[in-house]
Amino acid sequence: MSGPALETANLLLDSMSSMVGEDGMAHQLNASGKQWQLHGLYVTVVFARSKLITAALYARSAGAAYLRDLSISDIMDMLSDFAKRNYKLCSVDLPLGGQAAADGLPLP
Repeated sequence: MSGPALETANLLLDSMSSMVGEDGMAHQLNASGKQWQLHGLYVTVVFARSKLITAALYARSAGAAYLRDLSISDIMDMLSDFAKRNYKLCSVDLPLGGQAAADGLPLP
């Protein structure tokens, strides 16, 4: 990954946090997946709206041409959905987090 894709990914990652700020949008993700050992485990991911808008604006201006025809809101949804779909539990501070990362646990 290079160029606009890398910069968009960096901006998207910069918009993510575990703390709700003034403009934060919290999403709870079910980490259970197909792993019965993780039944009922949820992760909260917060996107800073202002930083997600920055990522969406950059993606629209520097990304694929079809993005220019989409609204910023649609691109923000695409970016946050991408991050949620590809989020992995990799924190050893979370119960079973290390095991989930070792198993390559995908989240829905």
